[in-house]
Amino acid sequence: MKHLQSYKLFESSHFTLSEDKRKKFISYLDMAIGGKDINFTSWIYNNIIRGKVENQEVSDFIKGVRPKWKAALDDYLSKYKSGPMSIGQDDQNEWFGVNFNSTLKKKIVQGDKNLTRNFYVTFEKNEENLKKWFNGLSSLISDFYKACTEGDLKDSAISFKCGYDANHFMIDNDHLKFYWYNDEDKDKVLSIYNNWLKKSGVKTQKRAYDFGVDVEKNGQKSSWGYDIAEKVNTQLISLIKQYGKKVSTDKYVDYVLEMLNKTKFKF
Repeated sequence: MKHLQSYKLFESSHFTLSEDKRKKFISYLDMAIGGKDINFTSWIYNNIIRGKVENQEVSDFIKGVRPKWKAALDDYLSKYKSGPMSIGQDDQNEWFGVNFNSTLKKKIVQGDKNLTRNFYVTFEKNEENLKKWFNGLSSLISDFYKACTEGDLKDSAISFKCGYDANHFMIDNDHLKFYWYNDEDKDKVLSIYNNWLKKSGVKTQKRAYDFGVDVEKNGQKSSWGYDIAEKVNTQLISLIKQYGKKVSTDKYVDYVLEMLNKTKFKF
C-alpha cells in the first residue's frame, strides 16, 4: 500500500477485532466520513493495541480468583511502601507496580526528551496458564528483589507492573510490563525474566511488538502503544479526507489493522 512505503514491513496477525468491536469502529468511521471531527487514537489504543475484549473461556475462573488476587496485592501494598523495594499503584488503580532502587532512577535523555525503556508481556489466556501466573508473582518479585539488592542490578532502578484487578488478564493484552533506565540493563532484566518463565512454567503469546520506549517531554508522558495509535490515527484521518466515501468503511478498518500488523513504526 502506498501510504506504508516509508516504513519497514513485518508480518504479524496479532491485532484483530471482534465482530462487535468492528461494527462499533465502523459506526464511528461513518460519522467521520460524514464530516464529524473524530480522533480515533484512544479507541485504537484501548480496543485494538491493548486488545480489550473479554475471553469467555476463562471468565468463571477469573471471577473466582479476583478476591484472592486483590487480597494478595493489597498485602504487598500495605507492607512495602518505601525502601529498596516500594510497591504502589497508578492514580486509577489499574496497575500494581513494583519498584526497585527508585532513588537510582535516572532516565535516558535524548534531546529534550526523557526516555524509559520497556518490555511488554502477554500471557496465554487459559485457566491453567493464568493459575501459574497468579501463583508465580511472588517468585518474580523475589527474583528481582535479590538481583536489585545483591545481584547484577543492585546499582540500577528497575520496575515492573501488572494488572491490579484479575479481570485485566482476561480482557487486556498488556499483562506485564518491565521498565529500565540504562541501556545496559536490558539483558540483565531479560535474563531474570526468562529464568523465572522457565521456573514458573508460564506460557506467553507472541506479540506484534515486545519492546517500547515511554517518552516524557515538558512533563507530559506518552507510552509506546499510545504513540503508535496516534500515528495510525493521523494516517486514518488523512485517508478519510482523501478518499471519503470512495472507500468502504470495511476497507478503512482493514487499513488500520494492516498498518498495525505490518508496520515497523519509527519514532
